[in-house]
Amino acid sequence: MRKTIILVVTVLSLATALFAGDEKPITLKGEVICLTCYMKDGLEATGMAHIGCAQACYKRGLPLAILDKGNSKLYLPITTEFSKRGGKEETFVCSLVEHIPARDQLEKYYGKNIIVTGVPFPGNGIMLMEIQTMVLED
Repeated sequence: MRKTIILVVTVLSLATALFAGDEKPITLKGEVICLTCYMKDGLEATGMAHIGCAQACYKRGLPLAILDKGNSKLYLPITTEFSKRGGKEETFVCSLVEHIPARDQLEKYYGKNIIVTGVPFPGNGIMLMEIQTMVLED
């Protein structure tokens, strides 16, 4: 019986590990926000009315997040490299192995509606997102 339980736990652990790397990209409409202000003030810390405070927070090194307008989930954006692809769309090259915050690339999007595509990674109460593309919403 004990061996059977150990076998089942081992198989489930391996199956979880195999599928953990199969995250699919999602596309969402959202807004780049100051995570600290949002945690403190909620929706009052969004939109163009909050842009001055958000820029000051950015200069102090506070973290940025992407607020999904559809379901109010927060995503902590990460990337490894950034490049501009023709037009308005921005492309990010990502890897969790060499991840860095995407705050410098996202600063100009404060208070603006954006469309983001990336791979979400849930964990311990917060979602990370490897940003792949981002464009201003028309």
